Amino acid sequence: MEMIQRAFVSSSLNPFENLAFEDWLYRTLPVQPDGSAAEIRVLFYRNDPCVVIGRHQNPWKECALGSMLSAGIPLVRRQSGGGAVYHDAGNINWSIMVPRQHYDPDHNFTCVLTGLHGLGIPAERNERSDLLVQGRKVSGSAFKVGRDRCIHHGTLLLHADLDDLLRYLTARDRGLMSKGIDSVRSRVANLQEYAPDLGNEELISSVAQGFGVDPETIVQLQPDLQARDTLAYECFTRLQEWDWRYGKTPDFRHSFFVGDQQMVELDVHRGRIRQVLADGLPPETGQRLQQQLQSVRYRRQDILHLAGHSGSRMLETILKRIAQEIEIYDYQS
Repeated sequence: MEMIQRAFVSSSLNPFENLAFEDWLYRTLPVQPDGSAAEIRVLFYRNDPCVVIGRHQNPWKECALGSMLSAGIPLVRRQSGGGAVYHDAGNINWSIMVPRQHYDPDHNFTCVLTGLHGLGIPAERNERSDLLVQGRKVSGSAFKVGRDRCIHHGTLLLHADLDDLLRYLTARDRGLMSKGIDSVRSRVANLQEYAPDLGNEELISSVAQGFGVDPETIVQLQPDLQARDTLAYECFTRLQEWDWRYGKTPDFRHSFFVGDQQMVELDVHRGRIRQVLADGLPPETGQRLQQQLQSVRYRRQDILHLAGHSGSRMLETILKRIAQEIEIYDYQS
């Protein structure tokens, strides 16, 4: 049976709203056990400036979180894997959702390339499945393979602010040892460098055609999550929570000096300090440090609060030093 193809364009620029809407489209995709009523859904959306990391990444390693705070750039953790990306309104995001038995990422890449070639852009796919033009990356993508359905989504840099992209995806990882997935940095380019008059609608239309969708049938709509179902709004809420954006970080360790000969190593589990190893400190101080920091969020403000109530000048000094070290990475208010 021929698959139904439906395409949508979100009119929202809110990254949390768009990712929750994408999840709703994915979760409600009609799937029959025998595949006889299969449906393909394609979604296009743009976001206000934000940094989106993969499900298994460490934001303290991937992002310039301090710079993000200064500019009001939110951190978003998506539900698929892959690396960190910068989004703004000059970046078109595409997403295709299919029943698992019809999942074919090679076909999806061919569809996007067909759309770009139709615009006269000589894009090609490399061994990492990035899309390049003259050796510079214009599109990256990520996947989520579920029990009976799959999603493949990616970016298309049209006229994104590449200075901001480099600024917010350049992080300091001094002393951080993580089990998470590290991003691979690439030279990037905007599609408008190769097609100066190319606009959002024309790009979306051409890529939609590559997916076999008649552009005249594309539906533009507001996510309107509260009207969808309870799970849609719950997803929107959860995507913004600290426990998802930071607490889902794979275990990592952060070691640094707190004095000339004193070193501390923080063992962080689900975004909270699980263990403190101290070298060069008096045993009693090390024990009290462990007691004070046990289960505390790896967050500058939380540790500064402890410093003000530590009851010891030495502990206060050490805790402030720890907070200062975390501040290199930490953007949270």
